[in-house]
Amino acid sequence: MPAPIDQKWIDLLQQRRIAAISTLRPDNTIQMSAAWYLYEDGHFLLAIPTNSAKATNLRQRPTASILVDARVAGREKGIAATGTATLLEGDQARPIIQRLQSTFITQKALDDPTIGPAFDGFHQTALILEPERWSHWDMEELDRDHLGGRLQAQSLLHPLDEAPPPLTP
Repeated sequence: MPAPIDQKWIDLLQQRRIAAISTLRPDNTIQMSAAWYLYEDGHFLLAIPTNSAKATNLRQRPTASILVDARVAGREKGIAATGTATLLEGDQARPIIQRLQSTFITQKALDDPTIGPAFDGFHQTALILEPERWSHWDMEELDRDHLGGRLQAQSLLHPLDEAPPPLTP
């Protein structure tokens, strides 16, 4: 049974976002990549290439971590989970893969004679991650609860999508 989390985090997880998924390589280093996901009934659902490093790692060590965040200056927040991964292939995987593709790709793209088959070729395996441990952060709560709202009120954070300001000696 998945570990429970507050509705605030479920709301974030049910948005269309890109996750970072991590698996463990045979040499005990982390293999991390970006992935589309769905969060349903307490589980993360992902589509991955059958012969990918991620799939190979999970067949040997069925544990993964996932990170989902929202990046708005002063209101950054994110949640990470670690848990047991199950791989589905073939007919078992197809419904999950189709739901993921229709969530992130338009129907026009899926119907395209080049794009649709290409994505079908990319994704042949479904990954179901059952979270066992969670961690999360919320910059807006930190600002409100510990900094008196000063970060937001005084615009004390730099925008995230810009180059950092030059360092001064």
